[in-house]
Amino acid sequence: SQHAIDRARDDILACTTLAGSVTEAAPSLGAKKGKEHAACRALEAELSRNKTASCEGHAAVLKAPNMPDCVSYLQQPEDPKYDPTNMCLTAVSTWLSDYNSSLQTSRAVCQAATSAHSIRMEQCGKDQVVFETSFCDEYHDLVEACTRFNQCYASKLAERDAVHEDSVIPESGRKSAYAAASKIDCYLKVLAAEHVQRPNLLAECQRLQANTTHLDLVYHPAPEKLQCNDSIPSSTPCDRAWLTEQYENEFWYTDAPTGVCTPCETAEPEPTSEPAPVHCSADHGATSACCGQSGDPFAAARRSS
Repeated sequence: SQHAIDRARDDILACTTLAGSVTEAAPSLGAKKGKEHAACRALEAELSRNKTASCEGHAAVLKAPNMPDCVSYLQQPEDPKYDPTNMCLTAVSTWLSDYNSSLQTSRAVCQAATSAHSIRMEQCGKDQVVFETSFCDEYHDLVEACTRFNQCYASKLAERDAVHEDSVIPESGRKSAYAAASKIDCYLKVLAAEHVQRPNLLAECQRLQANTTHLDLVYHPAPEKLQCNDSIPSSTPCDRAWLTEQYENEFWYTDAPTGVCTPCETAEPEPTSEPAPVHCSADHGATSACCGQSGDPFAAARRSS
C-alpha cells in the first residue's frame, strides 16, 4: 500500500538522525576539555617564563656579589694604621648584611616561582590526560553512531526494496480488478438497456479504457545516504598530525611542552561462536536449521497428512 511505501521511506530518513549527530558533533570533538587544557598550558607557559626570569635573577646575584673595594686592602694591608682597616671591616659588615638579604630574597623568589610552575605543570598534565581521554571517548561514540547509521540505512533500504517489490503485483492486480469491474458495470448497463440502445452501448463498453490513475502507487527514490564516515576525524590522540594540530602549533607549546600522550584504546571485536551442527533425523521435520527446512512448526504435520 502507499502507506507501507511511505513508511519504508520514512524509516530510512529516520536513520539519518544518527549520521546527523556525527556531522554536528565531529567539529567540536573534545573541544571543551581541549580549551581547558590549552588555558592551563598558557598559564603554565607564563609561569615558566616567570620562573626562568626569577631564577636567572638569583643566579645574577650569586655571580656579582659587588664586595667593597677595600677587601683587597685587607688581604695585603699597606698602611700600618688600624683606622683604614676598621673602616673597611665596617663597610664589609654592612655589605654582608645587605648582600645576604638580597641573596635570600632572590632565592625565595626563585623557589616560589619554581613551585608555582611545578604545581601548574602537574595540573596541566592531568588536564592533558582528561582532554585526550575525552577526545577518544567522543571519537568512539561517533564511530559507533556512524556504524549504527550504516547498519540502519542498509537494513531499512533492504526493507524498502522488499516493500516496493511486494507492492508491484498487488497494484497491478487492483488496477486489473478495477478495469474488469468497470467493464462489468458497463456490460450490465447494456443488458438493462432497450434493444435499440444495446449495439451502441456495447461498442462503448468495448472501447472503454478504465482510468486507474487513482490507484497508482508512488515509489519514492531511496533517500541519499549521508557519508558520515567523512565527518569523523582522520587522526586521534598521539598521531603525528593530531599532536601537531592540538599541541605543537599552539603559542604556549615552546614554554609549556606537553607530557606523554595517552592514545585511544583500540576496540577489540567481540568473539563470535560458530553454531553447533544439527544432525537431521525424522524428529527434525519442524526444525528450521535442519536440512534447509522452512521453520514452519506445522510443516511436518502437513507432509504426513
